[in-house]
Amino acid sequence: MQLRDYQPNAATRAQVANIDAVAVVGPSAVGKDSVMTASGLHIAKGQTSRSRRPNELSNPHSGYTFVCDTESRDKAIEDLRAGNYVQGAMYATGEFYGLLAGDFPIDGTALIDVAAREHRKLRASNLFRSTVGIYVVAPSFSVWQRRLEKSDRLNDEYYPERMAEACSSLIQSLADPDLHLLNNGDLKLAADELMGVATGYRCANPNDREIARQAGQDMLSGLLHQRGQLPAAELDRWPMDLSPVA
Repeated sequence: MQLRDYQPNAATRAQVANIDAVAVVGPSAVGKDSVMTASGLHIAKGQTSRSRRPNELSNPHSGYTFVCDTESRDKAIEDLRAGNYVQGAMYATGEFYGLLAGDFPIDGTALIDVAAREHRKLRASNLFRSTVGIYVVAPSFSVWQRRLEKSDRLNDEYYPERMAEACSSLIQSLADPDLHLLNNGDLKLAADELMGVATGYRCANPNDREIARQAGQDMLSGLLHQRGQLPAAELDRWPMDLSPVA
């Protein structure tokens, strides 16, 4: 099954028809999970085929259902074919993420961590009562790289693929007027801003949005410079869609 063609069945669609979805987008290690958790809003975590991270090994209630063994993977494929997932995505690292209707509340607001391309698909799908997109950025390229290093993702085998995906998503998201840009420089302020935009109790401050845009542009500039320093043999690991969102 090609995930880009995936559609949930009618029963699954009916179960999430009263959800106000907030698609939270952003590159690896900008702090999406931290901001989402600190907001206090319901998080639809779902299932993933990736391995548990160190902080998840000691925390059985981290949120995700891990479908790493053969039986769990076979069940996930069966559910995909039956249309039982609300949404499914395959990341550049080859990891599968999927959301079942049971991951959502019966009614109200739910946060979803999605790839930038999945946000556009969700927005066009009319699956939910409403869909808002929020793109989280770090304050600068250098701060972001330090966070990657701290999370032990700076030197992992998928670093080039993560950066290629980040570059593409930044280019597309900075050009997308329907995405709210959120600067995660201060966790409390970022969480308050996320909650405010998600629940509609406050409008975004234009100054905050401009600061977030400048932070995103600095991240993108750093990535493009980094890519320009790579030897030709490494460029194949940075396959990017450099076209802005339509």
